[in-house]
Amino acid sequence: MREAFRDQAALDAHFSMPYFQRFAATADDLLQEPLQLIFLEQVSA
Repeated sequence: MREAFRDQAALDAHFSMPYFQRFAATADDLLQEPLQLIFLEQVSA
Protein backbone atom coordinates (compact mmCIF):
# COMPACT_ATOMS: atom_id res chain seq x y z
CA MET A 1 0.00 0.00 0.00
CA ARG A 2 1.04 3.56 -0.54
CA GLU A 3 -0.66 6.47 1.15
CA ALA A 4 0.25 10.14 1.23
CA PHE A 5 -0.70 12.69 3.89
CA ARG A 6 -0.30 16.49 4.00
CA ASP A 7 1.37 16.47 7.38
CA GLN A 8 1.77 14.57 10.64
CA ALA A 9 -1.60 15.80 11.91
CA ALA A 10 -3.34 14.26 8.89
CA LEU A 11 -1.50 10.96 9.44
CA ASP A 12 -2.41 10.99 13.14
CA ALA A 13 -6.06 11.63 12.26
CA HIS A 14 -5.98 8.67 9.84
CA PHE A 15 -4.51 6.41 12.54
CA SER A 16 -7.29 7.40 14.95
CA MET A 17 -10.12 6.50 12.56
CA PRO A 18 -12.20 3.43 13.46
CA TYR A 19 -11.53 1.78 10.10
CA PHE A 20 -7.77 2.06 10.63
CA GLN A 21 -8.05 0.83 14.22
CA ARG A 22 -9.89 -2.28 12.95
CA PHE A 23 -7.24 -2.85 10.29
CA ALA A 24 -4.38 -2.40 12.77
CA ALA A 25 -5.99 -4.89 15.16
CA THR A 26 -6.06 -7.58 12.46
CA ALA A 27 -3.00 -6.61 10.39
CA ASP A 28 -0.78 -9.36 11.81
CA ASP A 29 -3.34 -11.98 10.75
CA LEU A 30 -3.82 -10.44 7.29
CA LEU A 31 -0.22 -9.70 6.32
CA GLN A 32 2.63 -12.09 5.65
CA GLU A 33 5.09 -9.65 7.27
CA PRO A 34 4.56 -7.07 10.03
CA LEU A 35 3.15 -3.69 9.01
CA GLN A 36 6.02 -1.32 8.27
CA LEU A 37 5.87 2.44 7.81
CA ILE A 38 8.43 4.10 5.57
CA PHE A 39 8.44 7.89 5.58
CA LEU A 40 9.47 9.52 2.31
CA GLU A 41 9.92 13.15 1.38
CA GLN A 42 8.85 14.51 -1.99
CA VAL A 43 11.86 15.93 -3.83
CA SER A 44 10.11 17.33 -6.92
CA ALA A 45 6.63 18.10 -8.17
